[in-house]
Amino acid sequence: MSATAEPQVAPLRPTRLHYLTAFTGIGLGLWMVGEAASLHFIEGDSIALIGLIVYGPVAVFLAWYQYRGTFRQVPRAALFAGRTLYGLAGFLAFGLIANVGEAVMKGENLFEPSSGIEVLAVMAAIAAVLALGGRSNQLWSRRLQTAYGPDELRRPHHPVTMQQLLGGLGFASLVLSVVAYHTYERGPLFGEHLSPAAVPFLVPAAATDVCYARLAPYSLKYEFTIDEARFRDFANHHFEPATSDERRLAEIKDVLPGGECQIDRYVSLMGAEGVGEHRVDVHDGLCFESHRSNSRRQAVYDRKHGRAYFSIYRR
Repeated sequence: MSATAEPQVAPLRPTRLHYLTAFTGIGLGLWMVGEAASLHFIEGDSIALIGLIVYGPVAVFLAWYQYRGTFRQVPRAALFAGRTLYGLAGFLAFGLIANVGEAVMKGENLFEPSSGIEVLAVMAAIAAVLALGGRSNQLWSRRLQTAYGPDELRRPHHPVTMQQLLGGLGFASLVLSVVAYHTYERGPLFGEHLSPAAVPFLVPAAATDVCYARLAPYSLKYEFTIDEARFRDFANHHFEPATSDERRLAEIKDVLPGGECQIDRYVSLMGAEGVGEHRVDVHDGLCFESHRSNSRRQAVYDRKHGRAYFSIYRR
C-alpha cells in the first residue's frame, strides 16, 4: 500500500502586531545598512566599512528569514529570525548598560542635553523593538509548528505575489534612499572661501571667507573671518551646547602674554588636497576648550588677523 500524503491545512494569518514587528525589523535592518553604506562610500569612514562588513550580511539574512517566516510561513525561518532579533537586542542592551555605567562612574548628569541622552534613548527604544520582534517571531514559529507538524508536511504552498515583489522593491529602495538623502544632506566633504549660506552647518551670518572640512560624522573643522564680539557671541550661545542649569563647562579665555593657543585647521582633514598650514599658533587672542563624554570642542580667535578657528570631534 502506498503512503498517503498528509492533507494540507489552510494558511495561518499572523497577527497585526507580528506584521508590524516584521516590517519594522526588516526596515530597521536595511536602514542601518544604508547608513553604514553612506558613511563609508560617501564620507570614507573606515569604521563604517567594518560595520557594513559585519552587520550587512546579518541584516540581509535577517530580512530574508523574516520574509520566509512571516509570508512563506516556514517555522524554522521564523525561529531563526526571532533568535537573531533577541541577540541584536541583547547586544544593544549591553552597549546601553556600558555607556550608562561609564557616565555614572564619571559622575555625569545623564539628563543634560549635552550628555548624549538622546543616543541612549534611541538605543533603548531600538533594543525594545528588537526584543518585541524576537518574542513575536518565537510565538509565530510555535503556531506554525503546531499547525503544520514537525516535518511541515501540512504546510501549504505560498506562491510569490505581486504585493511581495513590490514590498521587496520598496525595501531595496529604502537602502538607496538613505544613501541618497545623506548625499544631499551632508553636502561636500570640504569647502573653501564660501559665504555662510553655502555652508551645510551653522555659522554666524556676519562671517566671511568660510572654509571647512569634515571627516565622516565625527570630525568637523572650520574657520572664518569675523570681529571679536561676534566670535564671543557665537562661541557662547551656538558653538557650545548649554547645560540644563545654564552653567558652562568651559569659559573663553584670553591667551596670556608669552603664551599661545594651538588648533588644527580644516586642511588637516583634507589629505593630499589640503594646501596650507595644518596648525595655527595664536599668541594674541582667545581660546576655548570643552571636553565631554561624547564630544570635544575647541575654538580659537586670532586678534591680529580677525580669524576664528573651530574644531569639533563627536564620539
